[in-house]
Amino acid sequence: MRGPFGHTAFIEACCFNYAEMVALFLARKDLLINRTNDGGERGFLAACCSESIAVVQLLLQRDEVKNLRNHRGDNALMMAKFHGNSELLNILLAHGGIVAKGKNS
Repeated sequence: MRGPFGHTAFIEACCFNYAEMVALFLARKDLLINRTNDGGERGFLAACCSESIAVVQLLLQRDEVKNLRNHRGDNALMMAKFHGNSELLNILLAHGGIVAKGKNS
């Protein structure tokens, strides 16, 4: 089931910094962590846009989110920079794989 903009419950939790809910989703083996909404955004990138620091830190523990790009080719580092979030930039830079070039799998 999808909500506004084709968001799944997981993407909504990422957007609104519901870290406890995201942790529950991540515990599920059947979670499609990189499923997109109708606009091509993913939960991890949505968390970077909405400055959901706690959620970003949770998701960075999963290899599936590293090097993701949205439908425009933006990666997490670009999104954090665009939104002027220096704390998030530092977190992403500490996880060096985020800035690597590449396409989504």
